[in-house]
Amino acid sequence: IVALIFSAIAIFSVVGALIGILLLHQRGTLRRAAQIEFLLLLLVGLGLVSVGSLLMALEPSDGTCISSVWMINVGYCVQLVPTLIRVSAIISIV
Repeated sequence: IVALIFSAIAIFSVVGALIGILLLHQRGTLRRAAQIEFLLLLLVGLGLVSVGSLLMALEPSDGTCISSVWMINVGYCVQLVPTLIRVSAIISIV
């Protein structure tokens, strides 16, 4: 039950951050330097990891086991690859 609560809190946090970013971008108060695409990739990755953890906390079946592993792995890839690319670009500039 605790794992379900934590994963639900994580999912709501990701959705709230996504709504906040989209509203600020729509109003025009979010700067261009924020790089919306990068932020959205991070949020999508974190959302996939959160949904995967929610599925992992549910009653085990073939579908939940396979989908939770896939969502966690793909979520971490979507979250970490843009960060690594950004860090490598900063290193190459320096």
